[in-house]
Amino acid sequence: IDATSDINNKIFEDYMQKFGFGEKVGVNISQDSKGDISSLSKRGDIYKATGSYGQGLTVSPLQMVNAINAVANRGRLVQPYIVSQIRYSDDIVEDFEPEVIREVISSGTAAQISAMMVHVVDSGHAAKAAVEGYYVAGKTGTAQVANPDTGRYFVDKTIHNFVGFAPNE
Repeated sequence: IDATSDINNKIFEDYMQKFGFGEKVGVNISQDSKGDISSLSKRGDIYKATGSYGQGLTVSPLQMVNAINAVANRGRLVQPYIVSQIRYSDDIVEDFEPEVIREVISSGTAAQISAMMVHVVDSGHAAKAAVEGYYVAGKTGTAQVANPDTGRYFVDKTIHNFVGFAPNE
């Protein structure tokens, strides 16, 4: 057993958890699910290798947006909320403000990732997301669809997605 590989794999799994994958986002809506990153705790490099591009993992759209928000927020994972204020009929007002949950990555690392994401829009596969006069940061994704009858992936079905933010600053 290569102890170095086990340590690196644990670091990868820890970062996935730091970004909020494998737990509910905490927005009180029915679509908030924890997804499944349990394959990352399996023994063997293959699970981390395939997990690095999303194979064998499930994440919700809310988790994906929340993780990208951590990059947009200079490395800080911020608790998302749906509304900024509720005004009740009895004149009580409830305000909601951004709340930092934790620092996931350094601001420098977030800036490097943002720059790479801008490149995806400016020169990559997400050119349609460009907005004149703004640096748009984005990331495309393609997922294979599992066939529940065979336990394998469909050869002719995929899910395509895009996530991003603007302006990059």
